[in-house]
Amino acid sequence: MDIPIEHNPVTAADFRAVFRMLAAIDGHDRSPVDAETWMAAAATGRWSRAQVAAATLALAASFTGFRVQPGHLAEQITANRMRIRALWECPPPPRELRDDPAAELRWRRRAARDFTDRALLALAGGGDPAEVPLLAAPATEPERLLLADAPAAVRAQIESGMAAVGSLPEPRPTPRRAPRAAMDPARRAEARAELDARRPADTTTDLREDATA
Repeated sequence: MDIPIEHNPVTAADFRAVFRMLAAIDGHDRSPVDAETWMAAAATGRWSRAQVAAATLALAASFTGFRVQPGHLAEQITANRMRIRALWECPPPPRELRDDPAAELRWRRRAARDFTDRALLALAGGGDPAEVPLLAAPATEPERLLLADAPAAVRAQIESGMAAVGSLPEPRPTPRRAPRAAMDPARRAEARAELDARRPADTTTDLREDATA
């Protein structure tokens, strides 16, 4: 079926490709009036190209009625949504969000929406949504710079950093010097006298005054 697999709204031009597929399913051609009816249903249900593509593929494999109607496609879109929802199980949020409930809630909603989008694209392409990872793969360095707030990238970066730190050897403790023993007062007086004898005579008095100040 020649329809882009993406999350943009389905268009009237897209339905020409859908109608060719439907004619192969039930043997009925669609008229311009039919196109208006289908477009009205798509606008009401806010169908995306990916939703329509996935639903049409499912109907091609399972439809046994007389004529495919917009309601059949709407029912299949709902069934696909429920199938994907049943696969979602939120992974643990990043540890740095534990003290920020609002940020954690935003992360959970964003992760669920991201998984739903990726699973739906897989379904529209004929794949199995059960094989879609719950979290997207970590971004490359250019993507990380452009999408610095992507939860998966942030989490991967933090865990990688922690793993690197954990692999470093333990730092050696710095040996502490033994405390200096207090000098005997008599020995201190002798040392001061010896020091005074070695200093120039014109600075001896100044040094003593500074020491006793």
